[in-house]
Amino acid sequence: MASPMAPIRNPDILVIMIVMELEVKMTIVMMMNLTAMLAATRMVILVAIILEVMEVV
Repeated sequence: MASPMAPIRNPDILVIMIVMELEVKMTIVMMMNLTAMLAATRMVILVAIILEVMEVV
């Protein structure tokens, strides 16, 4: 463990920045996947409703 008083080294900052960037990208990708899944389920539900209506008519 480096002591808090130790001067901050550039490589550490770079690693932290890269990790942060990766985390942000992962979050964005996960959110996009979630919205895609929600859209897909909505489409499936819509199709099911349309089929039900067509069967009734």
